Amino acid sequence: DSITAFSRICTDLGCLVNWDPAREQFICPCHQGVYDKNGKNIAGPPPRPLDKFDVVAKGENVYIRV
Repeated sequence: DSITAFSRICTDLGCLVNWDPAREQFICPCHQGVYDKNGKNIAGPPPRPLDKFDVVAKGENVYIRV
């Protein structure tokens, strides 16, 4: 019912995280940092959650403010 947009940039070293649908987590391949589906850092070296972007829906269009 709502859309959330996160940066794919890991907050540890800036590697690109990937979504693992089986685990429902974002995984960083560099140091195995793990973020939950809400972007919260839950394992590994990342010092803080993933950055979140504002999402705006206008009619049938969805915009992400970067």
